[in-house]
Amino acid sequence: MEVSVRFGSSAHIVSLPAEGTLGDLRAGVEAATGVLARQQKLLCRGKVLAEPGAGRDDTRLSSMGLVAGTKLMLLAATGPGPRRAVGRPAERPSQRANVAASPGLDPRPASAGMVSGFPVTQAQIRVWKATGIASLGAGPGAPTLDGWPPALLEAAPGLRVLSCHGALSPLANPFSAPLAPFCALQRLSLTGCGLPSAALDWRALGALRALAKLSLRGNALRALPCAVGDLLALRELDVACNLLESLPGAAMAGWTTLTLLDVSHNQLRCLPGEVGACASLETLLAGNNRLAVIPAQVSALQLLKTLNLDCNRIQAVPPAVLRDCGALRTLSLHDNPITVEELRNTEGWAAHDARRRQKHDKQLGSEVLGPGMDEGADAHPVQNWK
Repeated sequence: MEVSVRFGSSAHIVSLPAEGTLGDLRAGVEAATGVLARQQKLLCRGKVLAEPGAGRDDTRLSSMGLVAGTKLMLLAATGPGPRRAVGRPAERPSQRANVAASPGLDPRPASAGMVSGFPVTQAQIRVWKATGIASLGAGPGAPTLDGWPPALLEAAPGLRVLSCHGALSPLANPFSAPLAPFCALQRLSLTGCGLPSAALDWRALGALRALAKLSLRGNALRALPCAVGDLLALRELDVACNLLESLPGAAMAGWTTLTLLDVSHNQLRCLPGEVGACASLETLLAGNNRLAVIPAQVSALQLLKTLNLDCNRIQAVPPAVLRDCGALRTLSLHDNPITVEELRNTEGWAAHDARRRQKHDKQLGSEVLGPGMDEGADAHPVQNWK
């Protein structure tokens, strides 16, 4: 005969001999659910049929009122040596089939799945495919990946956003972490991984024609190849906190849609004149470098609103930058040799100062001044020895 056993959200059919005993029932339930016989509490019609570890296993089921089609409920009591987490419903056959069919997924419960030493669950894969957004983040002490999990590569063609913070090992290489499969990406963030330039597949990166936002902050990049110039849809580029000594001028000439460029906290000694070709640029952050000169071509950036060059070696500002950057409201040159007095005496300062004050009209009117009201430079020269 067959009885139905309810355990958590799952129902299991247990086949028993016609003259079966309580021992047969417990053995069948253990096989179906994974809950050990000594931990089973069985209920029938609201009454306890068998307590954990209690009752004679040779008791006939017929004497207990069980017939074919009887519905039972199973509760698992705590005890030593359970095969699986107490109270967790067993996987249905269909679940096991789905897990087995997903490359890179461990056929254990979702919370215990591991891929290449990094946790990836079946639920995550479903979310990645449904939303087009995948995120891998390594916490303190968590393992890092030497390459993409197979399950991530499976979902790659449909992903619009990929974020990987600290999860990719610096030992990764373009072959173990290819970018070509992510052909529909619009946002890519590979931050805090310590990746050297050789770890990235730059040619494949340049082929991501829909990519609008790219963040490579917090790595160990020493150069950006010209292939990044092929990202014609790029609107935001963040390569702060790397080891960059120069920027590819030829690539910058193609960034006509770029609105934000963050190259702060690097080792740059100059900004290429091609920066003037970034016609849509609104924010340029280049603080904490080794810059001594502001290229005059910056004056061509008519949409530039914020220019931050703090902590460099700037001694002068080209008059054309102050005069011709009609949208420039925030110019920050703190911790540079140039002083605020020298900035005031620069041709074009009056036009820039009028725009700067206009930005803070509301603050002035309410007599609430924010930190941005300063004139953008220090009263005394600063010597930077970087």
